Amino acid sequence: MFKSTYKLIVIFFIIFLIFPITTLAWTWQDIFVSEKNNDLFCGNYLSSQQKDVVESKYDSWSDAINENDLDIVLRDEVNFKLNEEEANYMLSYHVENCHDPYFSSAKFDFKKDFIRLEGYLLKPLNGSFSLDFIVYEKDNGLELEVLKTKYRNVTVPNFLINKVISKSFKPFTATIDNYMSSQGNEVSKLSFHLDEDSLSLHIR
Repeated sequence: MFKSTYKLIVIFFIIFLIFPITTLAWTWQDIFVSEKNNDLFCGNYLSSQQKDVVESKYDSWSDAINENDLDIVLRDEVNFKLNEEEANYMLSYHVENCHDPYFSSAKFDFKKDFIRLEGYLLKPLNGSFSLDFIVYEKDNGLELEVLKTKYRNVTVPNFLINKVISKSFKPFTATIDNYMSSQGNEVSKLSFHLDEDSLSLHIR
């Protein structure tokens, strides 16, 4: 068991070293892919109208991140709230807009204090994975921290994963940071709230 775990750590360390080069070719929209017989959560309990709302939220955030302009999502407060069902439909919608991705068969599970992402890794290795992470406020901005990662049910050291995950999360946080710094004293507080049903972002 020790030898197999050690080999896995070495493999992930190599991936960790090469990812700064390989990730230059993809963006946050390239993480997932749709496959014909996958296990993607598709928001089956959402009405057509609700799906339209989620797609609108996704498109607003996509435009805001691409243009580094949070004002695009500030036009409607609904953009800052997402329940688990909506989040997983957004993930499915996100999948359909990706190319040359790394993961498939992915879904979110909102816990009381953290978010779990489960799915199937496509490359550079194949296999099931789970990723537990938290999002929290720091210096009037948002940070993402990986709590636990498993690949083929083997725990992977967090330091091997945090850099890659933080890199894909950076465009999102940079958009928020840019807005907060531009407002100066006009904006007093940013907060992020998560429970087992929903997540929300507040800017007061």
